[in-house]
Amino acid sequence: MNDKMVITVVFFGLVDYFKSFSLLPKEVTEDFESLKDLSDQIRNNYETYKEREIVPAVIHESSS
Repeated sequence: MNDKMVITVVFFGLVDYFKSFSLLPKEVTEDFESLKDLSDQIRNNYETYKEREIVPAVIHESSS
């Protein structure tokens, strides 16, 4: 998205919702387990990642 790699994380609750975050270069990987771990870190430490949040959330890949 706009030359940035983005991860969209599902936050589970009474109502599930999505939040998207820009990735740092060191976080960019094709390793699913690493991305899964990062998603867990973001869910459990939202305040740490809040400044990288993209609003509104990216919930589908852009076709352009």
